[in-house]
Amino acid sequence: MASVASSSSTATARPGGGRASTGRAAAPARRLTAERKQEIRDAFDLFDVEGTGEMPAHEVGVALRALGVRLDASELHAQLARLHEQQGLPATPGRVPFAVFLALVSEQLVRRSPTRAVKRSRQTLML
Repeated sequence: MASVASSSSTATARPGGGRASTGRAAAPARRLTAERKQEIRDAFDLFDVEGTGEMPAHEVGVALRALGVRLDASELHAQLARLHEQQGLPATPGRVPFAVFLALVSEQLVRRSPTRAVKRSRQTLML
């Protein structure tokens, strides 16, 4: 019975109602190097001028472009809404917490990495 209580407290302790939703959002971030995560944190901190752990939503696109990620406005809004929900965080109008920003950037960087490697390989072969 103690193990049942232990597993249920673990599940309820996580925002969003369980490991599955939090794990999916966090998985790409685990694949990034510590150096790359620090670059993401530094980019975020430039816009978190109040030190609240949130940045203005209208600045997310600028921060993403600085990190080499390009998303159109509709895709960006959809991704932010999905990640807020996955992370179990309330969607604060006009604000994006670091956890959501990290998940967004991580997903985009991990998703495009194989394609980018193939493109670089082709360019090298063409030379």
